[in-house]
Amino acid sequence: MPKSSLTRLFSTQHARRGAGILASAAAIALVATGCAGGADEAAPSSARAEQPSAAPSSPAAAPSTAAPSQGSQSGFTLEGEGNQALLNAVATALAAVEGTSVTSVDSERHDTVWEVELTASDGATQIVIVSADGSTIEQGPTADDDDAEDRAENAAALEAASVAYDEAVAAVEQAQQGVIAQITLEEDDGRAVWEADVRDGQTQYDVQIDAATGEVLFSQIDD
Repeated sequence: MPKSSLTRLFSTQHARRGAGILASAAAIALVATGCAGGADEAAPSSARAEQPSAAPSSPAAAPSTAAPSQGSQSGFTLEGEGNQALLNAVATALAAVEGTSVTSVDSERHDTVWEVELTASDGATQIVIVSADGSTIEQGPTADDDDAEDRAENAAALEAASVAYDEAVAAVEQAQQGVIAQITLEEDDGRAVWEADVRDGQTQYDVQIDAATGEVLFSQIDD
């Protein structure tokens, strides 16, 4: 075969092989593109399947049904009020029972109330329970169960006392620092006196005031 014919034959075969290779590459690329497209289309569906559903909203908390605490006023302390709460309690009690005088004021029930004793000129007594801050009556007035001897002693002490309770409170305050938890008109060795219990921190003092003159008879630590 002439050389020119061989050359043309080789060129033709080489061109056909090149076209076949190009066609195969194009086919592979088309298949890869199709696979990639299928994967892209499947991905959102898979993502939607795996996405967790929104958690149900938790129910609103039910309102508290606990009953409000009972007792003394919130935040009240005898030390925080000084002696003003005592004076308020006396004023509240006196307004409820006319024609009487104060013969005793005592902080009771862990300082949640005041027990105020009011005495008439004949020695009969009544008890009034007043709130810790001294503003309201919580119980009473209630007649005390005094016999004839008690009434006579009460009347005698009241007659001998020219120093009223508020003057006695002022005298106690001058004699001893602290708050008065109790002050009572009593008879001591034939003499009318105001006897007071005073708290100063963790220490308690006994203070005695002459109910006729207002003189401080003593102030000492209560053993």
